[in-house]
Amino acid sequence: LKWIAVPPAELNGNFEFDASFAEHLAGYREAFGDDLYLGASRWYNGNDDKLLHRLAQLSALLGIPMVATND
Repeated sequence: LKWIAVPPAELNGNFEFDASFAEHLAGYREAFGDDLYLGASRWYNGNDDKLLHRLAQLSALLGIPMVATND
Protein backbone atom coordinates (compact mmCIF):
# COMPACT_ATOMS: atom_id res chain seq x y z
CA LEU A 1 0.00 0.00 0.00
CA LYS A 2 1.35 3.43 -0.97
CA TRP A 3 0.36 6.83 0.45
CA ILE A 4 0.29 10.13 -1.42
CA ALA A 5 0.31 13.41 0.47
CA VAL A 6 -1.67 15.99 -1.49
CA PRO A 7 -0.29 19.52 -1.00
CA PRO A 8 -2.37 22.66 -0.57
CA ALA A 9 -3.32 24.34 -3.84
CA GLU A 10 -2.01 27.74 -2.73
CA LEU A 11 1.24 29.20 -1.46
CA ASN A 12 1.31 31.97 1.13
CA GLY A 13 2.30 35.58 0.41
CA ASN A 14 5.99 34.61 0.45
CA PHE A 15 5.36 31.91 -2.16
CA GLU A 16 5.91 29.16 0.42
CA PHE A 17 3.76 26.45 1.95
CA ASP A 18 2.62 27.10 5.50
CA ALA A 19 5.07 25.64 8.02
CA SER A 20 2.44 23.21 9.28
CA PHE A 21 2.44 21.41 5.91
CA ALA A 22 6.14 20.51 6.23
CA GLU A 23 5.59 19.47 9.86
CA HIS A 24 2.74 17.16 8.85
CA LEU A 25 4.83 15.71 6.02
CA ALA A 26 7.66 14.90 8.43
CA GLY A 27 5.19 13.06 10.66
CA TYR A 28 3.74 11.16 7.71
CA ARG A 29 7.27 10.25 6.62
CA GLU A 30 7.96 8.80 10.04
CA ALA A 31 4.69 6.85 10.04
CA PHE A 32 4.68 5.58 6.44
CA GLY A 33 8.41 5.47 5.61
CA ASP A 34 9.22 4.58 2.01
CA ASP A 35 5.53 4.12 1.19
CA LEU A 36 4.89 7.87 1.27
CA TYR A 37 4.97 10.03 -1.85
CA LEU A 38 4.40 13.73 -2.40
CA GLY A 39 1.72 14.36 -5.01
CA ALA A 40 2.48 16.93 -7.71
CA SER A 41 -0.17 18.29 -10.02
CA ARG A 42 -0.88 21.42 -12.01
CA TRP A 43 -3.67 23.55 -10.58
CA TYR A 44 -3.71 26.06 -13.46
CA ASN A 45 -4.02 29.02 -11.11
CA GLY A 46 -0.95 30.98 -12.24
CA ASN A 47 1.47 29.77 -9.56
CA ASP A 48 2.13 26.25 -10.82
CA ASP A 49 5.84 26.77 -11.47
CA LYS A 50 6.41 28.21 -8.00
CA LEU A 51 4.28 25.54 -6.36
CA LEU A 52 6.09 22.70 -8.14
CA HIS A 53 9.45 24.27 -7.27
CA ARG A 54 8.50 24.39 -3.58
CA LEU A 55 7.29 20.78 -3.74
CA ALA A 56 10.61 19.70 -5.22
CA GLN A 57 12.42 21.49 -2.39
CA LEU A 58 10.30 19.74 0.24
CA SER A 59 10.78 16.43 -1.52
CA ALA A 60 14.56 16.78 -1.36
CA LEU A 61 14.59 18.13 2.20
CA LEU A 62 12.40 15.40 3.68
CA GLY A 63 13.43 12.53 1.40
CA ILE A 64 9.90 12.01 0.09
CA PRO A 65 9.77 11.17 -3.62
CA MET A 66 7.36 13.10 -5.83
CA VAL A 67 4.73 11.43 -7.97
CA ALA A 68 2.64 13.02 -10.70
CA THR A 69 -1.08 13.12 -9.99
CA ASN A 70 -4.07 14.29 -11.99
CA ASP A 71 -7.56 15.40 -11.24
